[in-house]
Amino acid sequence: MKNKKGFTLIELLAVIVILGIILVIAIPSISAAILNSRKNAYVATANEFVDGLRMMMLTDASLLPTNEESKCVPI
Repeated sequence: MKNKKGFTLIELLAVIVILGIILVIAIPSISAAILNSRKNAYVATANEFVDGLRMMMLTDASLLPTNEESKCVPI
């Protein structure tokens, strides 16, 4: 009988099962990391917006509504 090189069906199934277990463990933590990075990006964007408003107030406050217009929002 010739020596055949290759993998048996059992070996291939074992590898597939191990990869499946790794994926089941990894997917929730990867999803949480993605959500956390999105949240951080939203917070950074909001902070940039607030900083831009503050710069606008410092450079040209005439563009902003006055207290009489009752549209002022504390920042």
